[in-house]
Amino acid sequence: MIFVLHGTDGDASHSRLSQILVKYKGLEKIYLQNPDDFYLTVFSQEIIESEKIIILENFLKDKKFKFTQFAEIGKNKVLIFWEKSQLTQLQLKKLVNVATVEEFKPQTLLFSFLDSIGPGPKNAIGFLKKMEKEKIIGLSWHLSNRLLLLILCKMRLDNIKAGTIIGRSVAPWQWQRIKVQALNLDLKVLLTLFSGVLKIETMIKTGGTAFKENTLITLMFLKYLKD
Repeated sequence: MIFVLHGTDGDASHSRLSQILVKYKGLEKIYLQNPDDFYLTVFSQEIIESEKIIILENFLKDKKFKFTQFAEIGKNKVLIFWEKSQLTQLQLKKLVNVATVEEFKPQTLLFSFLDSIGPGPKNAIGFLKKMEKEKIIGLSWHLSNRLLLLILCKMRLDNIKAGTIIGRSVAPWQWQRIKVQALNLDLKVLLTLFSGVLKIETMIKTGGTAFKENTLITLMFLKYLKD
């Protein structure tokens, strides 16, 4: 099985990557960035062939892999090409019959919502109302991820350490935006919101509530985000 995850919405693609890894949790996981390691791992013959799931970061974008080699990949390996930029139409045409391709585009409304989190719930709730009409995938996950970054910032970590904790790199310009947003937020409030959104995510996944995700988040903001 071959997956190709591409697009500039890094949060969404990372979330999808995590879902796939959970699905194949019984397989040996190998992260590769070096083409030489790729050839040894994918094409070398083993005495006892074991099932593996191999994650390849930006191999197609950086031309570390030839499209003609898809036919040579053994059926006992699961490959995930994790591309952090959008592939070209020509590249996508070559993938039609060999891989499951998923594109992740930035959701402007979602990020406007995340950026609006601050003292007073009015702005954030306004965006939540607009998003009721949009099919936003993984709203709780995106919110918990932003809250965690804000918490790490309030704890005076830098973007390198924060990236290590969340499992993906945080660019300096992204971290600067997080720092500005965190200035007006209290660490205790952020911790409470983070705990709350994790509970909401669990309730949604387990069917423990009849309320919509947006409604639960709105109620949480009304309770904890004070002017």
